[in-house]
Amino acid sequence: MGDNMSKPSVFIGSSREAIPIVNAVQEELEHFAMVTPWHRGVFQAGRYTMEDLEVQIHESDFAVFIFHPDDVTTIRGKLYYTARDNTVFEMGLFWSQLGRDRVFFLLPAHIPVQEADEEMQIDGFRTPSDLLGMTTLTYQFNPKNWNSSVGVACGKMGARFTELGFKNTDPAELLRQSVEERERLLRIIGFFEELNHKPSMGTELYNRICRALRLSFVAAPYTVSGSALFKAEERVIRQVGSDGIGELGREYSLEVNQDRKAAHEIIHVVDVHLSGNVSFSQRNRKSIVKEYILCYPLAKRYVFTIHLKGTDQVNETLFETICYVNKALLDSIHDLLGGETS
Repeated sequence: MGDNMSKPSVFIGSSREAIPIVNAVQEELEHFAMVTPWHRGVFQAGRYTMEDLEVQIHESDFAVFIFHPDDVTTIRGKLYYTARDNTVFEMGLFWSQLGRDRVFFLLPAHIPVQEADEEMQIDGFRTPSDLLGMTTLTYQFNPKNWNSSVGVACGKMGARFTELGFKNTDPAELLRQSVEERERLLRIIGFFEELNHKPSMGTELYNRICRALRLSFVAAPYTVSGSALFKAEERVIRQVGSDGIGELGREYSLEVNQDRKAAHEIIHVVDVHLSGNVSFSQRNRKSIVKEYILCYPLAKRYVFTIHLKGTDQVNETLFETICYVNKALLDSIHDLLGGETS
């Protein structure tokens, strides 16, 4: 027990298809760290997986993600092997909280040639281009001996674990790291867009975007209590995504504010959609803890609401600072939802 307590903790994530590789990585890293693979008791029955991921982010000093050729994706008219989108998405969550130096990913050094006709030629393995700016760790695609395949990469990661040790849990330092890592996380979201380009988006993806926004949004000295996503149709605007806020399917007429004069009567998501301007309002509740709602228009048809709680009274400078710090994040989600790049 004493030896384990002196080791940092590491989480390993992957697709289900890559579990044999995860097992090999676990064996190779146990000398350096307490290892928690995703498939060994991490996701509890009856609990939403994002809740369990948040626990792992909080408890882990490092994270390792295995990129495996799970899917074949058409990108700009060509076929590529790609990692499962959930693996990329989850890595982004860990990356935003632990920082670039504490999150690692392993790529296949080569992909076995697959039988395919000329019209179905697969042009290698596709990864987010911005990840290639990091130190790339690879594994040999050798199902007969995965331990040998990942040995070199695990040795390099183990040395890094020893060098960095336990993570810094000081809130101010974590906030600083979160801001510094924001741009790289956003590029992962950009890749997520390309990987998942579809004619329409479903509720599951909308909810995941809301949850990711809550985890990534920097709002000091406030805490983010949740977020919601609204989508405008011809005559109404309807809630299509949620992370603990509102009710899916709730809708407002786009004409609802025409006869409302008082500010407290205004439906802000409608006002923000029609005006295209960011809105920051306070809920009228008699409590020491104040609650604010930031409404942000995105991609012409969408409005995000981000709910903040805290004891400080907001002022114009603080409002502008919060908007500035999170502009790149919200701009990236704007692109993800199909908006034009400014």
